[in-house]
Amino acid sequence: MLLTDHNTTLEDGYSVATAVMNRASRVVRCLKSWLEWEQCKEIVVIDWSSRFLVQNVIKNRGINDDRVKIIRKHNQKFFSRSKAWNLAIENCSREKILRIDIDYVLKDQEILNSVVSPVDSNRGFVSVRKNANLKGFCGFRQKDFLGVLGYNEDLEGWGYED
Repeated sequence: MLLTDHNTTLEDGYSVATAVMNRASRVVRCLKSWLEWEQCKEIVVIDWSSRFLVQNVIKNRGINDDRVKIIRKHNQKFFSRSKAWNLAIENCSREKILRIDIDYVLKDQEILNSVVSPVDSNRGFVSVRKNANLKGFCGFRQKDFLGVLGYNEDLEGWGYED
């Protein structure tokens, strides 16, 4: 069984995976809400060539938590959500993953539970569709995501990878 740096198994808690390009101001508010969630054991943020380093933005705003892992992808002219999310998910150390858009603040426990419960019981991939305006928030097990080879990186544009 694989172990993380903290000697916990991949079953222990969730990784939160997200990606951002040039929206670093949104990162701080969202990260704070994700870090408050008791099952959050790790947050993997892909900084997709943002003008301002996400790592510096969160440090300057007082977020200094070992659970936050920033991975910078250099020299990217355009944001590729598929590639960024694949990179984030591949770098998660937990088996259970929430993939969340960078503008989601976790405050609705009912919506969170609607995603976490099926993932916890190993019932596959879950996406929130309660509200037509609520997209980009889903949960799954890493092995299932990698088993279908992740998001199709050939898709261009915005939102088609979902």
